[in-house]
Amino acid sequence: MSAATPILAAEGPLAFPPFTEARRVRAELVAGILRSGRDVSDAAFDEIYPEAVRRASGVHWTPVRVCVRIVELLRLERDARLLDIGSGAGKFCIVAAAMSGAHVRGVERQAALADIARETARRLDIEVEIAEGTFETEDPQRFDALYLFNPFTETLLLPGLVHEVPADRFGRRGANDVAAAERFLEQARAGVRVVTFCGFGGTIPPGYERLAFEMWDGGALELWEKL
Repeated sequence: MSAATPILAAEGPLAFPPFTEARRVRAELVAGILRSGRDVSDAAFDEIYPEAVRRASGVHWTPVRVCVRIVELLRLERDARLLDIGSGAGKFCIVAAAMSGAHVRGVERQAALADIARETARRLDIEVEIAEGTFETEDPQRFDALYLFNPFTETLLLPGLVHEVPADRFGRRGANDVAAAERFLEQARAGVRVVTFCGFGGTIPPGYERLAFEMWDGGALELWEKL
């Protein structure tokens, strides 16, 4: 299914609220503030999401103020290429694209979340690219920057979200994903900047220098650059 024809829930906790004129105006305001380089409250951003996604925001999506700091750490410029591995509902992708003008691509295994991310970006009129699938098919040499927000824990259990493998296989798949991420980082080009928030379950390969370590909202924010 292409990005132009997402499959979205018509009702229930994963259904978007009606895009009324008042909501459209508030979405324009949020997008305009982000494009101007200022942050907005998480409540203001999350209002656009379906109810279940909004309720999960405090745990599973990067807070807006942390997104702002990541954009600064990555030194994102217009036309830079950023990959968000495990992009979820697209919050970081959307904020980063709006604030920097970079080409932001998110990869998300869950089809429903990928569709939600696309619809959220559409409502905010912010251009991002959200791919349904796994990051192993991406070319690590393409990107100037990478972001990982602990993407392999498999603890996201939203109402209406269907996992494609049984829960007892999550641990094994998570370990495989972590190993694949380590290989991906090994193959990335020199000069790539990587930010992890709350880690990714693995170890940054040799050849990277850690440039920053900060604590934000109870999680470690680390910046690495490949030499």
